Amino acid sequence: MTRFATDAVQQQEFRDAWRASGVTCVFNNAGEEGQDPLRLLKRLARHTYTTDLLRGFVFKAAVPDDILTAKEEGRHCYYLTGNGVPLTQQWISVEDELQYVRIFYQLGIRMMHLTYQRRNMIGDGSGEKSNSGLSDFGRRAIAEMNRVGVIPDCAHSGWQTSLEAAQVSSRPVVASHSACGDLYTHFRSKPDNVIRAIVDSGGYIGICCIPRFLGGRGDIHAFLDHIDYAIKKFGADAVAI
Repeated sequence: MTRFATDAVQQQEFRDAWRASGVTCVFNNAGEEGQDPLRLLKRLARHTYTTDLLRGFVFKAAVPDDILTAKEEGRHCYYLTGNGVPLTQQWISVEDELQYVRIFYQLGIRMMHLTYQRRNMIGDGSGEKSNSGLSDFGRRAIAEMNRVGVIPDCAHSGWQTSLEAAQVSSRPVVASHSACGDLYTHFRSKPDNVIRAIVDSGGYIGICCIPRFLGGRGDIHAFLDHIDYAIKKFGADAVAI
């Protein structure tokens, strides 16, 4: 995961790809799937290392204004996201259990998955058939994320968990990489009522290009169909790629 910063050939490929994309900032996944703080730290350390080595080209953004600065200076930046809310699983108290949300924010994480595919202490993941929604602890976790400034991401969360997260959050919630479930039903997609709740929170749905999420032929046309559908239903400001 660090060769693009240390190997000259891969670094050139990395730079060329950034320039070709026309993109200034990417929400980059800097955490493996799960809640264990040490597991999440491993990948975050690699991203910090690579942005240190490539700081003249790509840097770790700390606040939204850093993204505007990168655009003005012709540079690139990461906004870092983690594949889970870090929990020690000690269960001394709710406050103690959630203390790592602030610590990971201080380390650069700006968005966290509430769940991955399966159920955790926050709520049901998208792969759970029970679709039971957000737990009481999950509500407290979202409140702490709101307080600290971490965006709740329900891309891998179940439909009910996603819906309730958007309803209880005082700040925007997103489904960073998903698809439109009313266009093609898949457990990783979101039905219209869930997308509407996310959009009403001030958030967005990111349409991803994984063929099995899209239906149809699973090609660029299916991908664009989901983008068109979401824009017509919810407006262009509510849709990302």
